[in-house]
Amino acid sequence: KDVFAKCIYGGRVTLLIGVVSTILGLLIGGVLGIIAGYFKGKVDRVIARMVELVGQQHRPTHWPAAAHPATVLPVRRAPPGP
Repeated sequence: KDVFAKCIYGGRVTLLIGVVSTILGLLIGGVLGIIAGYFKGKVDRVIARMVELVGQQHRPTHWPAAAHPATVLPVRRAPPGP
């Protein structure tokens, strides 16, 4: 087999996660956009604020903590010795 085929085979789970998350994001965003456009007014403003809140939470500075839970868990220290 060639190197490209091995890379694709090795990354099939990652590719699947990427494709599924993209499709899911398009579906959720499309449905929310249709709802906001149809109802307008208060519903549109509420959906816009919800999207803004979610958008604020996913900054690159938060990714290391999300990637490694031990970075946000409390650390237990041993009691002082005799």
